[in-house]
Amino acid sequence: MKQNYRSLYLIGATLFSVFLFSCNKEVQKDSGPNPEVVAKLTTTAGVYTALSGAFDMMLSGALPGDASQVSGRKYGCASITATPGGLTGFPKQIVVDFGTEDCTLRGYNGRGSVSFTLDQWIYLPGTVIEPAFHDFYVNGYKIDGTYKVTTESATKFKVEIIEAIITSPDDIVFTLSGLQYYEQVEGADTELVFGDDVFEITGNVEGTSSLGHDTKGEIKTPLIKRVDCANVVSGVMYLEVAGSVGDLDFGNGVCDNIGILKTEYLGQVFEFEMELPF
Repeated sequence: MKQNYRSLYLIGATLFSVFLFSCNKEVQKDSGPNPEVVAKLTTTAGVYTALSGAFDMMLSGALPGDASQVSGRKYGCASITATPGGLTGFPKQIVVDFGTEDCTLRGYNGRGSVSFTLDQWIYLPGTVIEPAFHDFYVNGYKIDGTYKVTTESATKFKVEIIEAIITSPDDIVFTLSGLQYYEQVEGADTELVFGDDVFEITGNVEGTSSLGHDTKGEIKTPLIKRVDCANVVSGVMYLEVAGSVGDLDFGNGVCDNIGILKTEYLGQVFEFEMELPF
């Protein structure tokens, strides 16, 4: 059963976490693309990172490995309640509250609360979570919208971003939709060992902003997320924002926080090392 909980914990950690947040250093010193090209990619990526953090914080706090929901339980700085509590009695209304001040959990700063209903335990096929965010912020980005997480099998989960509405700290509103799949590809046969679990992520996302910028993200090579590493360790994501395009390469499987953004400008290809926030 442990792999199911770890799978769900990782949904937030990897849901759109394939996007970068800030540029660490420029590889080519004397020439490079228009700064607006990089700015479009990195600024929009901050939105996806915040959405990733929202799901990570929600699922890791609400779905403990002991399969019990007891009102008043604490997970780090978050308070979790369930009505009714305990192992029986469905449907259950779950509320994860991060308070009114920034609560740091799993590397993200959040405040506000998120709620959802469970009709059965999440590890059972057919279970659906439809979270509702209440005055909820991650890293300064406000999270709203409609989402659905469905258990397809013991090792595979479908994540539907039906209409994500994210407001940036400077009041730019992004509206996104997409579909992603998370599948455990290693570690399912070692019930008591979490550190060997490995997950593969596929799918895409697209949307627009209140500035009129269309955005798109497509996983070209499946992304690999290991439980024993905080970051995605390999895979390639194609990014497109208002006509500016780039590939984000997560590497060859080594656990680090560096990815390579390859972007083209005036027929030339430039590479930037990216410091990833997840």
